[in-house]
Amino acid sequence: MKRHILRGIQVPEIFWWDVPTWDKNKACQVVVPFPFILPHEMLRHLVDQNGVGNYFLTLASTYGPFAQSVMSKFGLSLNTCVALGFHGDGVPYSKSDSIEILSWNILSLPCMDRIPFTAISKKTYVGVAAWGRHTYHSMLEVLKWSMLQLFTGRVSEFLPDGSKWETSSKYLPPGTELPIALLIQARGDWPFLKQLFQVPQWNQHQICWLCRATKHNYKITHSHSTWRTQRYAPNQFFHELREAGVQLSPLLSLPGFSFASICLDWMHIMDLGISPLIMGSLFFELISSSVAMQCLVVGVVALSTQAERISALWQCLRAWYKEHPQPSMLDNLKKEMIINDQKIKLRAKAAECRYLVPFCVYVSGKVQHLDQHWMTVAWLFQYLYKLQMMVSGLAEWDAKEAAEFCRLFCSLFEALCREAEQDGKHTWRVKPKLHLMQESCLQP
Repeated sequence: MKRHILRGIQVPEIFWWDVPTWDKNKACQVVVPFPFILPHEMLRHLVDQNGVGNYFLTLASTYGPFAQSVMSKFGLSLNTCVALGFHGDGVPYSKSDSIEILSWNILSLPCMDRIPFTAISKKTYVGVAAWGRHTYHSMLEVLKWSMLQLFTGRVSEFLPDGSKWETSSKYLPPGTELPIALLIQARGDWPFLKQLFQVPQWNQHQICWLCRATKHNYKITHSHSTWRTQRYAPNQFFHELREAGVQLSPLLSLPGFSFASICLDWMHIMDLGISPLIMGSLFFELISSSVAMQCLVVGVVALSTQAERISALWQCLRAWYKEHPQPSMLDNLKKEMIINDQKIKLRAKAAECRYLVPFCVYVSGKVQHLDQHWMTVAWLFQYLYKLQMMVSGLAEWDAKEAAEFCRLFCSLFEALCREAEQDGKHTWRVKPKLHLMQESCLQP
């Protein structure tokens, strides 16, 4: 099914529920009515219009085996239960604030638009956890309540706090039959997962919730690295949080939902994380070398200044775009997009970076004959391209092959990082997201 499946759908009545937020002007916590579009109401609307059979997860889906294993615990199957995912991401709307959009989607329809659940200004939940009930937890209690109704297949008589629900005609009445659905996936960037599940942050001593990798050993990517043998058992991290007295996410008490449901988000890990770093390093080294640039620009005798080399690289990219049009393309290339305050990183949108990978394969291939360094760079982008093809669905997913491509990519990246550090350069910096990349590709 295509994205336009949502066109013409009547949005259910907004549900209002009291949520604690942070009033920055008063420097205190306040409880305010908050709007939600309830998933059980929305899914019922979708089923009424399109038929429930359109939303079942097929066995052909890459997420099918995990979904089937979760559903089988409750006597359900891919043919009787709709698999749902939950997502969160920030959208800037002013210079000093952004809105966190919480949404959900139907996993059998990966191209379908995500459906909003609610949204909140990031400023309104800062500090709440230290003063009282956590904003996110109160919001997720509403999501949990709605998802439990989808699990039971009936509209509940009770509200999220257990009180009797005196519904009006604008909501589905208690007892109304619903499609059976399970929430089995949660996705988002690292800060979002931290807010929801209290997973470690990138700057803590321990940076992972799947293993005991630390900020000191995550850069060691070979097969004998310590963190590879120090894996958490299923739900062990969850139990350690509970023993430490940490307030756990309400989602973790949903049937079928566990830490295994947390899905590492490729866009945030790669398109907004690792790819901009290595692309920035590639472009910086190209514009720093007239010899390398002359391999790209035929007929140019000399490119004596960095400005000339940046212009030449941009013209090369424009010519490549013309021959290989992409869904998302850079509209310019300036020095500050490559290096800013001594930080070398391509400043571009996620989709722009994603569709630059083939260009990076092209230009690094043009200079790979110069020396061993450029050969390493060329192979680095070759392996990234092979991974991107699998992740995007343009090539068949092969877990063993993907793991091998990831291992080789990380090994080359680590070598380039060591080389740059020895030479006192700021290029090819390995960051903690490289560890998340390995977790997403190397684990069964």
